[in-house]
Amino acid sequence: MVAEFRAKNFEPEAYTLYSYAAVQIIQQAAAAAKSADPKKVADMMHSGMSFPTVIGNIAYDKKGDITRLDYVVYKWVRTPDGKITYVEVPNDPAN
Repeated sequence: MVAEFRAKNFEPEAYTLYSYAAVQIIQQAAAAAKSADPKKVADMMHSGMSFPTVIGNIAYDKKGDITRLDYVVYKWVRTPDGKITYVEVPNDPAN
């Protein structure tokens, strides 16, 4: 998708891809609801249905909260050679 934007001389910055994903979700929810009625579209969005978007699959719970974690956590560690660096902490909801 980024290449398509750039081919049209548009540099996708900041929230461009998030905005594009929002439009994709609304379109898919309306198609699934077979309606453009905002209540029906919102109900479909809150159904738990997974929507494929330019930034990955997104689903919402009944309250409208996104169901995937969208952040990364790092921790500082000392390597065997004594250097201090950071490593990504796996995204495990059980922890």
